[in-house]
Amino acid sequence: MQFLRLVFGWAVIAFSALMMVAAAADLIGGQPVGQETSVGVIWGMIVFFALTLYGGIWLIRSGKPNMEVLSRKVLAFVAQEKGRVTIAEVVLHCNLSVTVAKRIMDHFIREGMARLEVSDLMQEVYVFEGLLPDAAEV
Repeated sequence: MQFLRLVFGWAVIAFSALMMVAAAADLIGGQPVGQETSVGVIWGMIVFFALTLYGGIWLIRSGKPNMEVLSRKVLAFVAQEKGRVTIAEVVLHCNLSVTVAKRIMDHFIREGMARLEVSDLMQEVYVFEGLLPDAAEV
């Protein structure tokens, strides 16, 4: 779906830009005698295609995931898992790509929210101190 939104958005942008340039050329250069179009119609075309151009830009931008929303989704999963997760778990349960999941988890480390440990099985485990269960609860 995101791919189709991207392709359709770029197609709308290309078509709108082409039509805006054509209308502007008619406005500036004029038209053959007997085929004149009123200036109001040409300006209307420019405005219409400027709005469709904006719509194409909106389609492209709305298809990109918001990192803040994805970070909250990951944090909710980390809380559910009691503060210890691997990248594979985040990818599986949050429906993210490995690259995006790694970027989010590395951001948490840079912000001091998590630390990276290596398990006995040599897996990278992200540990969130604030979400670990208390010793009394265990």
